[in-house]
Amino acid sequence: MAGFQLVKGTREGPEPIEIGALRELAEESGLQAEVSRTLPSSSAIADKQLWHFVVVIALAPLAEHWRHFTHDDGGHWFEFFWWPLERQPGPEWHPMFQRALAHIARHA
Repeated sequence: MAGFQLVKGTREGPEPIEIGALRELAEESGLQAEVSRTLPSSSAIADKQLWHFVVVIALAPLAEHWRHFTHDDGGHWFEFFWWPLERQPGPEWHPMFQRALAHIARHA
């Protein structure tokens, strides 16, 4: 019901951006990765929020689609797929995530 989303989350305390990104990625998607580089941050994605973007390299082969169960907030099943950056996101994406994808595409 929430539409298409990106893996994202909130840093825990003074957690470095890159460590928080890897933790959120593992928690929400089950993927283990290492940081490749960071992209510029943006305050234009969501009101009163500063978003950080981290490019990662997966540590294992990746499927085209997969499901992952996370225990956060009582448990959720998330379904994942890869979105080509050159493809414009449609109405299935919340405007906030449309802005995030445009930011990533500009700086990737």
